[in-house]
Amino acid sequence: TQLFQTSAAFRELKAANDPATDSLIKTSFLLERRLNIPISETAKVTETLSQAFGKNAEEAEGFASSLAVAADNLGLDVRQAFSDFTAQSNNLAKFGLPDLQGEFLKLSKIQQQTGISIDSMLGALENFSTFEGALTAASKLNAVFGTTIDGLELMDTFNIDGPVEGFIKLREQLEASGLEIDQLNFSQMRALTSSIGMSAEQMRKFGNISTEELRNITAGSMSAEEAMGKLQEAQGE
Repeated sequence: TQLFQTSAAFRELKAANDPATDSLIKTSFLLERRLNIPISETAKVTETLSQAFGKNAEEAEGFASSLAVAADNLGLDVRQAFSDFTAQSNNLAKFGLPDLQGEFLKLSKIQQQTGISIDSMLGALENFSTFEGALTAASKLNAVFGTTIDGLELMDTFNIDGPVEGFIKLREQLEASGLEIDQLNFSQMRALTSSIGMSAEQMRKFGNISTEELRNITAGSMSAEEAMGKLQEAQGE
């Protein structure tokens, strides 16, 4: 099967005659039938959860299932969400997020609505994840633009509340400073992209979305428990 070919974790379960094998097969076929997710993509996600996040078979299956249903509920392309999760797993694993699924879905929603890639968001935030990085980036911005960006506040928000809140806080501080990103000349844009770590194209998209709009985009996510409830209903049909 595609599960056997794609996932080392599944092959280990199969070799050990673990009962989780049958459950994972059933869930993979259900996700393919209900949400058009290729079995190979489910296998990649469960493999990623096992390798990068240390989840066991039952936890990985539950996560993949709830991720699919919650992404569909948010109007996301579920196949793309699965692909993005696999691609960003190493970046996401760095942050030790208590609500991994919730944070990823919010980042996905921002990506869908604004065109700012998850990779760009996480890359920018990594600049503000350490004391030295946050102070350096904020100092450069303040020196060039006369702003009052608080690097330590951004660092604390990112490290305590997660990347989504950190990204919104960054927009909030730029907004409060009166910086008009779409009005910058070449030298100013180069200084901005160098400090924040996003390309000029991504920065312009960032400048076109307000703090309030970002908060609205990330509101209303379905919890993992609610998503699992919906999937269980589907299984009973």
